[in-house]
Amino acid sequence: MKARSRNLGGAPTRIPAPVTAALLAVLLALTLSCGAKRATLAELPFDAPSRIASENRIALVTDPYISLRDKAGNDGITVAHGRRGEIYPITGVSLVKTDGALQTWYNLGEGWVLSSSVQIYSDRSKAESAAKTLSY
Repeated sequence: MKARSRNLGGAPTRIPAPVTAALLAVLLALTLSCGAKRATLAELPFDAPSRIASENRIALVTDPYISLRDKAGNDGITVAHGRRGEIYPITGVSLVKTDGALQTWYNLGEGWVLSSSVQIYSDRSKAESAAKTLSY
């Protein structure tokens, strides 16, 4: 005797052909996408300076002293300086390839600074609260 699956009504359960076709299409798409070559960050097109999310617009200087440069990158000329605890609006962002690694640079209006020198906040009041906790 063959075992048959039955639903609550007692009739055999069958998957409709359109549903079966849709499931097979999804499985095929997943299989093909898993084997596709993925682009690295360096291969992705990125317009510099790009737009940054509106919720990440304020920079708090965390390094004791920073040089603001005329352009993003280590070859920029120092045009201004900043000190720990100062707060700047971010007006642009740029990715710069240096020694094979990508570095993020922020334009603080007065010049460009490396991302590791600042902390980013969604609004000025959060940056001001964080500035009070910095040791000088």
